[in-house]
Amino acid sequence: MRYFLLVALFCIGLITSASAQDHVDYGTPTEYTIGGITVRGANILDQNALISLSGLAVGQKVKIPGFEITNALKKLWKQGILGDVGINVTSIEADKVFLEIVLTERPRLSRYFFPNSPKAQQETLGDKVNLIRGQVVTDAMIKNAKVALEKYYKEKGFRNADIQVVPQRDSLLSNSVLLNIYIEK
Repeated sequence: MRYFLLVALFCIGLITSASAQDHVDYGTPTEYTIGGITVRGANILDQNALISLSGLAVGQKVKIPGFEITNALKKLWKQGILGDVGINVTSIEADKVFLEIVLTERPRLSRYFFPNSPKAQQETLGDKVNLIRGQVVTDAMIKNAKVALEKYYKEKGFRNADIQVVPQRDSLLSNSVLLNIYIEK
């Protein structure tokens, strides 16, 4: 299903690329040489590193539509640092294709709080969740923090502790979230 979604996103991205739309025949794969690659949407991440991670390179031969582009999307998704990614054809000149990687970076952790926990206990709880400011916020990171706190409270005899981790956009830093971690013993 994920593979189908990636291929569909790629095809949609290619179809909506206005400058190249009239030149690409999506029914027949055509081989091109990559003439250039740009990145749009990278604010924190290094554009050259993203291009390198994609596995695409200027001078490389690719088929459009084809597996090289799909594999590039898979490689970028695998990093876990992007919320969305697509590859568009920006232009075609003779046998050269110019690509644009369009992405949305996942937000980074700016701060976390335990709003309904005693101040004396907050440092201990912070050690248990093992959250690092600046790290990319993922569903897995939130789940791991929740599981670590549930385990801690079970060891303390609170077998039904309810832990809720609520992300909130941080208005002080761009592309950042703060986590409010509510604990009911």
